[in-house]
Amino acid sequence: DAFNIYISGLQIFLLRANALKATTYVRCMAVITWFSRGRRSSIYSDAAFGQKQSLGG
Repeated sequence: DAFNIYISGLQIFLLRANALKATTYVRCMAVITWFSRGRRSSIYSDAAFGQKQSLGG
């Protein structure tokens, strides 16, 4: 019935939202660690980071 369809849709939505939160959190942590590491070889780091971002979307 319609109620079950609504519930399953809601669950899918929540799962997607959680996945999005998780990826955002991981990305934030990556950026924080990248900055805290100190940009010693900044040119290389920038290049690598740019590639990672383009791959990550």
